[in-house]
Amino acid sequence: NFFPKTSINDLANQIQTLFKNLPKQKAVDILTGLISNKIAPILLEICKIDINTKADDINTKQIKSLAHQLNSWRLKVVDTQGFSHAEASGGGVRTYEVDNKTFESKIVKNLFFAGEVLDIVGNRGGYNLHFAWASGYLAGKNLITYK
Repeated sequence: NFFPKTSINDLANQIQTLFKNLPKQKAVDILTGLISNKIAPILLEICKIDINTKADDINTKQIKSLAHQLNSWRLKVVDTQGFSHAEASGGGVRTYEVDNKTFESKIVKNLFFAGEVLDIVGNRGGYNLHFAWASGYLAGKNLITYK
């Protein structure tokens, strides 16, 4: 499901609005604003819509079909590029073992943790980097004031 928090009707309305606002654009180009440019042509093919179809040539039934596919599509991961290409990884020091204000270990005094060494995975888009910098700052600040 590419839009798990959006109902099929709401998604259909969003697509319809996009198509209405950009009637002379190809549907595939508009859809790449919502999903990957590699998936958009496949989606159109599944819905039996020609890849060159303009937005104003797509009818309500086809829009509902697009929304239904986007809302119910299941992908099976068959392989990865390995850990060296990972965007984020899970695991690390358990957060309940670390003071959330100082980032000091609750088990070993004067031992501080920050960033991805902790078992925290944020959304993509800079959140993991922000957490790494912010937690590093707080851990460092508390480490130098440690008594």
